[in-house]
Amino acid sequence: MSQRGPSRRTAQSGATQQRRSPLVIYTVLAVGLLVVGGVFVAISGGASDDTEAPDVGAGSLLAGADGGPAQPAAGGEATPAADAGLAPELQEWAEGLRAAGYRIAFGNADGTSFGRVEIAGPEGTLGWIWAAENVSVTGLDGGEVTATVSGQPAAGTPARMQLTFSRDGALRTYNLTADVARIIFARNDAGEVTGVTLDATNLTIQPPDDTAPTTAARFQVTFAPAAGPGLLPDGTTGTLRIQELKMPGQFNGPLGGTMARLTANFTLEDGFDSLALAEELDGWLALAAAAATPGAGYSVTLSDIDLEWGLLLLTGSGSFGLDAEMRPILAVDAAIFDFLATIDPFDVAQGYDSALVADWVAALFERQAAGETTQNFDLTIADGVITLSSDDLGLAPLQLGTVGPIEVLAPAE
Repeated sequence: MSQRGPSRRTAQSGATQQRRSPLVIYTVLAVGLLVVGGVFVAISGGASDDTEAPDVGAGSLLAGADGGPAQPAAGGEATPAADAGLAPELQEWAEGLRAAGYRIAFGNADGTSFGRVEIAGPEGTLGWIWAAENVSVTGLDGGEVTATVSGQPAAGTPARMQLTFSRDGALRTYNLTADVARIIFARNDAGEVTGVTLDATNLTIQPPDDTAPTTAARFQVTFAPAAGPGLLPDGTTGTLRIQELKMPGQFNGPLGGTMARLTANFTLEDGFDSLALAEELDGWLALAAAAATPGAGYSVTLSDIDLEWGLLLLTGSGSFGLDAEMRPILAVDAAIFDFLATIDPFDVAQGYDSALVADWVAALFERQAAGETTQNFDLTIADGVITLSSDDLGLAPLQLGTVGPIEVLAPAE
């Protein structure tokens, strides 16, 4: 990891942070996890499909003057209608969110449940609104606080959510469904929030261009915020778990369109003050731009990576970040089981030089004959190119593929 100067968060006053309710701060974080879900789908692409997106956006509570999604603005004012029917604890929670620069509104509220909730992000270049239907909150009297987005199983209706991003006048709306989605706030005996988890089963994310949706049998992200100022202070840790991820844009790729599992632990080396995403990611871009040596300039440290995708079985650790074009950058020390069985589909997809493939196959076969079923490799993503290399084998690297910008983060053309 690169050596950085003092974090931009160290200049903030700790007293300012203490004035905010911890539950408010971590509610913002939980919504951030849902925003991550919307960003995440942009990486996978999509193929044409007749799937129809559920219309979760009808009758927006935070609609703009033109009837479209509201533009985020700091310090959204409370209105009697916005909080009508809410339990006092949730009214206080909503007021805290507004004081932190977010806007929130409820529909058909009845104590700790409501037919619809919408939260708009803070003022920034990349605006967003998250909406959900049929939400209930439990555990306010102590222990874990759980917000559940549920459907109507008897009617065959899934839990429904929606994310709309606004940037440079362009809107992108992602419709999300799940069997059930939960946001869980872990608290200690003193009532302090110690972690936040987003857990969704049979998650479907429908892109705005009506291409085939990305789906996952299980999608779970957990954050344990570090001590310090900001929403996600430097040093915040977490875990990502995904099962049966289906990505239509990868159906014809060398590994197929279904990733059986991906788990990883992570540490944010450069955290987030807020969910003004474009401004916060400027810090990541500056870190990458200032990197002068390989292995520097990354914003997230990864460990205990465990990936099964088609014939590829990989474990490892490394680092992740973004480049100036909002493309992922990655450096992983990877251990791959029986890569000899995996090289053929990559050869078909990439059309390697026959002499290069022959050299790799010979070297891998020699290692396998010696009883080495797992080989160590350097897996990197740089300048949009995914590359596998091995100092032990002493061979020219293999290009495994390419990756483009994360669309919702990139400026509109």
